[in-house]
Amino acid sequence: MVERHFAFIKDPKIVGPVYMKKPQRVEALAYVFLMALLVFSILQRRVRRAMKHEEEPLILHGNVKSFNPTGQRILQLLTHMMVIKMPDGSRQLPDNIPVPERLLRLLSLPGDVFTRIPDT
Repeated sequence: MVERHFAFIKDPKIVGPVYMKKPQRVEALAYVFLMALLVFSILQRRVRRAMKHEEEPLILHGNVKSFNPTGQRILQLLTHMMVIKMPDGSRQLPDNIPVPERLLRLLSLPGDVFTRIPDT
C-alpha cells in the first residue's frame, strides 16, 4: 500500500516544477512530502478502520458510496471547508458550507476542530 502512495510523490506534476538552489532545501522539501504522505495514510487508515463498524457507507463526491474510501476521496470531502477569522480573533465556519460531521466522527476528531483555537 505504501508503494502506491509513493507514486504520488514521484508524479512529475507534483515534484517536477521544484526549483531550489540548495540541496538541503530539496531534502527538506522531500521530508515535508513524506510527512504529508504519512498524514494522508493515517487519515485513510483511520476512516477505513472506523468504517468496518458502520452499517451505512460513506457518501463521497459524485454520490459514490464506499465502505473503503481512498485517502484522496476522503480529502475531497474536506475540499470546500473554509474558516473565517473574525476581527476578535475567533474562528467561524460559513453557514452555507456543510461540515462533514460523519467524517469527523470517523476520524475521531471533535466537531469544533476547524474553529477551536488551541491553548498556548
